[in-house]
Amino acid sequence: MNTQKRTAHLMISVLILACGLITMPALSSNEIGVITPLDFRVIDSEYSKSLNLIVMVPESENALHIFDLSNNRDITVPLLRTPICVSVSPDGLFAAVGHDALISYIDLKNCSVIKTFDLTAEAFDIVLAGNGWIYVVPDRDQWVELHAVNLNTGDEVLGSGGFGYSSSIYEKSLIKLNPDGNSLYSLDPSLSPQDLQKIDISEGEPIIGEDSPYHGDYEMCSNLWMSEDGNRIFTACGNIFRASSNPDKDMTYNGRLSGIHVIETLAHAAIIGKVLVIPKETYSSNEDASKIVVFDYNNLTRDLEISLPSFPDRTPSKGRFIFANNSSPIYYVIVQADDEFGVATGELLFPIIPHFEQTAEQNITQIQGLNVDPSEETVEPTINTSTDSTSVLSILEDESRITSEGASTGTQNPSTFSGYSSCPPGWNGPDADCNCWKCESCPPGWNGPDADCNCWRYE
Repeated sequence: MNTQKRTAHLMISVLILACGLITMPALSSNEIGVITPLDFRVIDSEYSKSLNLIVMVPESENALHIFDLSNNRDITVPLLRTPICVSVSPDGLFAAVGHDALISYIDLKNCSVIKTFDLTAEAFDIVLAGNGWIYVVPDRDQWVELHAVNLNTGDEVLGSGGFGYSSSIYEKSLIKLNPDGNSLYSLDPSLSPQDLQKIDISEGEPIIGEDSPYHGDYEMCSNLWMSEDGNRIFTACGNIFRASSNPDKDMTYNGRLSGIHVIETLAHAAIIGKVLVIPKETYSSNEDASKIVVFDYNNLTRDLEISLPSFPDRTPSKGRFIFANNSSPIYYVIVQADDEFGVATGELLFPIIPHFEQTAEQNITQIQGLNVDPSEETVEPTINTSTDSTSVLSILEDESRITSEGASTGTQNPSTFSGYSSCPPGWNGPDADCNCWKCESCPPGWNGPDADCNCWRYE
């Protein structure tokens, strides 16, 4: 491991809406934004949504770095030993740092170490759950037990096996907390074929449970991420699995993010219903880690790509970690270019969501594709042909309709964004005001959309 100090930069990039811009990449940091030099390589990182902090583990430094995105300030918290991995609590107020034979418990609001705990293993991965426990996967010894430390007592216990299941997991497994707080999901990158496994933590002490019903049927590519609603498990090969309290549905296949061979990092931006993905560059693929690929969360369609900013010397950056803000369409990316690291901030300015006019008798989530439970079977949207003119979609501004005797109509609200002289692929425009737009597809059995984004059908 190279211990030489490196220089990184903090880059705050924004999107400017003005005629003359060709696409919507974040601008390079020497043109806009503030550059803050950092002197470490990032080997692990998590995001506190409640405090708007990026928590970073540096390479070969006995410290934790906490970057406050509200004032662009990097704060260093000294640690007793070199950190290996980090986890932020579900409420975003605390962090647990894994070391060799030690855990540090950090108060993120006050940027200080509250206490340390002895650990009878070298940490590889760590989860700070909201149930008063810290869970640690050991780095070595092949088949191992999951270690759990009680925050109140400091007692360390080893995971047990549920009825009919082994108490062991494999070294260097990755673990993620289900947002329901009652379980972890693990992935064993060192084994072939790789598999998912559920770990019950509802009572604190971990109980190793069942694995997925597959054995090499779906590739997983050595990493996993949870959706914010706790309904989906994304794997680095793009394959998606359900997360469910129903054993018959849990860890069953739920679709894939198409066009991505391997994923470097992923974030679910629940507030806008999108999944943000940075591809992983490998020798066997032509993936480009200098872009963000945006997918729709509900129907898994590929919406757009966003280029990452370059470093001040024009060196292209590669994304390593991505995080989504939970109260606005803001995202943060830790980027790398050779020995330099930095943080880029961007904003998704136009959620691409289809809208259809409908009557009060209809279920709005079926038409818009919003809030569909991924654990259930897909429900095809339908349009109520009732003559009731009361609409629950009062937010629609486009009142134009195709009217024909005996026809029932459904009018789409086109997705739009403005300020571009050339529109992204699949978008119409720009018009005289530099606006771009596109019409989403109509429900089954309906005609259209026409040029004005109208859908219609004849009775």
